[in-house]
Amino acid sequence: DRARFGNSNDLDIYHDGTYNNIFDNGADDLRISKVNGSIKLRVNNSENAVVCNQNSSVELYHNAVKKLETTADGADCFNRFRILGGTAPTIQFNSDSTGADTSTRAMFGLATGNNNFINGSSPSDIVLNTPHRFIVGHATNEVMAVFDPDGEVQLRHDNSTKFVTTSGGVEVTGNLDTDTITIPDGG
Repeated sequence: DRARFGNSNDLDIYHDGTYNNIFDNGADDLRISKVNGSIKLRVNNSENAVVCNQNSSVELYHNAVKKLETTADGADCFNRFRILGGTAPTIQFNSDSTGADTSTRAMFGLATGNNNFINGSSPSDIVLNTPHRFIVGHATNEVMAVFDPDGEVQLRHDNSTKFVTTSGGVEVTGNLDTDTITIPDGG
């Protein structure tokens, strides 16, 4: 049995022996509306999957745990956000709020599947700002550079410190190979 609605029977609600179905074969949108409150799509009548709050957020859930929520100024992602697919997935930051201007201000991603990159495409600097130390490393256990706020900068080779800035200049551990050394007057 089917319940059919519309001038051309555009909307069917029926059970096919296995599934309950709402089928819209019309050309217009299928709308689900509510005057007040929220619209909730739930599994097992208690597990939220999608929640649309009146004059507020839209929330997406995985196994009843909120993973994404729209906000007044964008969206919040909970736990992890991954970009999948293709040989060069990227995250792009554009300067406009409509999506019409595709000029990218900054981009993070994979260049060819072999290289990761941070790329700025405007004449402004790319600023990496941290509340404490900034460490550049390789894998999980090799430190390549350390930048301490109001302190030293270390450059390392194979996890061994070779070059350190100090309040009086620099310290080099090991050999210093150069074509020319210029010592300023009084130095």
